[in-house]
Amino acid sequence: MAVTITMRDPDKLFEVSKENAHNRLVIEDKYAFEDAVLRLAGRGGYDYIDHLLEHQKSLPQGRREGFVVRIIMLYGKAGMIEYAMNTFYGMHLFGCTRTVKSLNATLKALTQMCNLAVICLFLEEVPWKLGIRLDVVSVNIVISTFCDMGILDKG
Repeated sequence: MAVTITMRDPDKLFEVSKENAHNRLVIEDKYAFEDAVLRLAGRGGYDYIDHLLEHQKSLPQGRREGFVVRIIMLYGKAGMIEYAMNTFYGMHLFGCTRTVKSLNATLKALTQMCNLAVICLFLEEVPWKLGIRLDVVSVNIVISTFCDMGILDKG
């Protein structure tokens, strides 16, 4: 998938990415998919991104939390926060357990919105409802985000 580095046309980029969607080397190469997703996002190819990442969830690797965390992070980097959230909430549907690791990935994606109300609501409801305990990484994500937002007293 190294050819994606020079591609500018989102249709061609999508086709190359789709053709390699079953290639184990590409599936496990987080940089190849990240590059493709960021290029598609930069050209408004959000439907393509959704198609590629939804397909990735259907693979056997989709049952591994680390693999799903990568999908959540890619949705976040593409600015597709709702898709990242839906992936987190739906992890159990494809046999994947949610832990603080996937919660932190979703939290990180959420922080890109810089919406204090949404971040606080997520932190108040989700860990309690799902029985996931926040960790040091969770707290650091929140503190860093509040500081970046200029809300130093919250940080």
